[in-house]
Amino acid sequence: ARCDKIGSVMDPERGRVLVKGEPGNAIVPALAPRPGELLVRKPGKGAFWNTGLEAALRARGVTHLLVTGVTTEVCVQSIVREANDRGFDCLVVADATESYFPAFKQATLE
Repeated sequence: ARCDKIGSVMDPERGRVLVKGEPGNAIVPALAPRPGELLVRKPGKGAFWNTGLEAALRARGVTHLLVTGVTTEVCVQSIVREANDRGFDCLVVADATESYFPAFKQATLE
């Protein structure tokens, strides 16, 4: 089941949550993918469900993942669990994740 917040307007300046084309879903220009780099638009908290990411990684022979992102205790953790369930080895880059609640981030990383 989808999260009831996906597609909701939580902040008018950022638009609908997790919806491609909305201002809050934009890629920061300094972090934009280079030509040939894989871009995955995830429709929820994880990156594997309904995205084709697993097939793309397997086609490239990837077995290990460095995971970064926001929020540590939700999206990052979901991605690591999904990846691990599919046999990928994962390392969370703690300095490259964040949370609204420092205690949640710390508990997730521990």
